[in-house]
Order: sequence, then structure tokens, then C-alpha cells
Amino acid sequence: MKKIILFTFLFLFAFGASAQLADNSSETPSFRSYKQTLKVFPNPATEYFQLNDKNDSVDQINIYNIVGKKMKTFEVEDAKKYYLNQFPKGMYLVQLVGHNNKVISTQRLNVKKP
Repeated sequence: MKKIILFTFLFLFAFGASAQLADNSSETPSFRSYKQTLKVFPNPATEYFQLNDKNDSVDQINIYNIVGKKMKTFEVEDAKKYYLNQFPKGMYLVQLVGHNNKVISTQRLNVKKP
């Protein structure tokens, strides 16, 4: 009797887990492809960086140093170059903020000076 209950429990658990995975898998690729359309380039950057945003979903770019201090905020414009003259060489975090001040993505940016 214990074996039957255990088998039934495991069967229902496995069936529920597989159904949940199948349900989540339909959302995951579209979310990944959405985030992949957001790209900060060139990386490493020397003088400036640009944003590739095919969906026009980013309104603001925040630059943080590696310890989390906000260094600069840029308002997003199409095909704009964001200059890094005031930044010393090092690693920075680029936070891409969308509508309603929601953080869409955070990417690393390496700044190198010639």
C-alpha cells in the first residue's frame, strides 16, 4: 500500500513539474530574445558607447561604478553616441531603464583609455 501511494505521489509530482516547465518554456525564449535586442557597444569602449535598442524600449541610461555609485545619467536618443570623457578606465555597470522607471537590463562596460 505504501508503494502505491509513493508511486502515485511521484507520478503526480513529475506530471505537475513537466506541465509547469512546458508552460514556462513558451515565455522564456521571447524574453531572452527581447533582452538580446538591447546591446551596449563597442565594448570595451574608449571614447563613447552606443545603444542598440530595436524596440525603442529604453528611456534612460544610468552608469554606475563597480562599487555602485551612480556616475552619470543619459537620456536616450536614436543613434546617439554617449561620450565617456569624464570616466577613468575601469569596469562600469550600464543600467537600461524603460518606461515607468523599470530596469530592463544591466550590462557591464569596460572603459579603456588610449
